[in-house]
Formats: sequence, C-alpha cells, structure tokens
Amino acid sequence: MTRSKAQEIFGTNAEAYAQSSVHVRDDSLDIIENMLSGHYFKTSVDVGTGAGFTALSISRFSQTVIASDPTRPMLNQTIKACLYTNATNIFAIQNVAEKIPLMSDSIELVTCRKAGHHFPEFSQYIKECARILKPGGIMILADSISPEDDHLDHWLNEIEEERDPSHIRNRRISEINGLINEYGFNTQTSQLTRIHLVFSSWVGRTGVSKTFSEYLQQKFIKASPETQEAFQITFKDDDIHFSWPCVVMKCVKSV
Repeated sequence: MTRSKAQEIFGTNAEAYAQSSVHVRDDSLDIIENMLSGHYFKTSVDVGTGAGFTALSISRFSQTVIASDPTRPMLNQTIKACLYTNATNIFAIQNVAEKIPLMSDSIELVTCRKAGHHFPEFSQYIKECARILKPGGIMILADSISPEDDHLDHWLNEIEEERDPSHIRNRRISEINGLINEYGFNTQTSQLTRIHLVFSSWVGRTGVSKTFSEYLQQKFIKASPETQEAFQITFKDDDIHFSWPCVVMKCVKSV
C-alpha cells in the first residue's frame, strides 16, 4: 500500500469518516479524556487526526493543538469542525506520521487515536514521538489491536486489508509494548476496550462494491466459532455486528 493510495482512499471517503459514530465518539475517547484529567498542556499534537474528533477533545486540555494528517480532504473536515464548534486553538498541518515537522523536545502531549494501524512505519512514528516530546511528555496511543493468537491475528488483519487497502496492521499488544520500551517510554496506565462495528456502515466507509461486500459478508458467516467469539460476531436486524479489541495507553517519555 502506497501513501498516495491511502490518501486517495481517505480523501474520497473523508465525509463518511466525519459522520462515522465510532470515530466521532466512543469509549476510547472517553478513556483518553479520563487519562488527561488534571493535565493542561501548552502545545499538543494529534497525529492522524482524520476529521479532528480527538483534536477537538484534547483542545480542552491544551493551550494550542496541532492537528496533523497526510490527507487534505480530512484536514478540511477538521477545519470545518473547528469552525462549527468555534475551537480557535486548533491549527492544521499536512504531513505523514513518521515525519512530524516540529522541533525536538518541543511538545508536551502527542495523541493518536484509531490511526496507527494505517502507518506504514509504525516504529518510526513511535521514534518520532520520542523525538518531539519534551522529557516527561505524554504519548497517548489508542488503536484497534489483534489478539496474540496467530490464527485470530491473521483473520482480523486479512479481512481489514481486504476491506480497506490503506490498512497496514492491527498490532498485538506485545509488539506495541516492545516499541514503547525500545524508544524510551514508560507506560503509566493502559486500558482495554472494544470498537463496536456494524458491517453495513463498516464497508460503506471505504466504498466497498456490492459484490465484494457480499464476499466479505461470507467470511464473517463462515468464520470459526472461536473467531466469532473473539470478535463478538452476531447476526441480527439483517446485518452483522462485531467488535475489534482496542487498547488505550498513556506513556511518558523518560526524563
């Protein structure tokens, strides 16, 4: 998956993501706000901001928020949301997550919600967070994850990549922890939650064709009992309901 193709997918479907209930508000955003309660930051960065929902949330905890995304139509949605909510302390910049155009040791908070599984070089992103954060700065990472089981890991990542070619990988917690430790972060707190999804809107956000949608639907129907249990797959109201595991982590850069 090239960056240009990923930008094409998100650019074409920016408005659909701006209206997606699982991106507007869910448990992961509530958890982030609880983790940041009592903090106030001079400058924060929200990486992979998409339509700006997390940037808007952390603007209550920050003097200035930089909303960063590689896709211009997504940033346009962020700007639209800022105008609608009268959020005057959010500024948009266009860049890839692995190369953030900010000085070293200059930022107090970096957030990234539901975007890391799209980053081609996730380890470079974590390294970049370590570079731009001040010692003692906070990195919030919230993303869908895969189980440690090889079969379940493969099933989840395969179907996500088929549905959305911009998908790189839902990583295991063990992988994420290894990178966090490697680049000098200490995990202060971590919480597991679920991202609850409905098949029709899940395929609709990426513009999947009717024929391919039916193909993906069959993969859910024919999934093993273990897979259906792991991802809470149920069939009701002429649709498929399921959920991906998600982790929210508050990590502190070593002093």
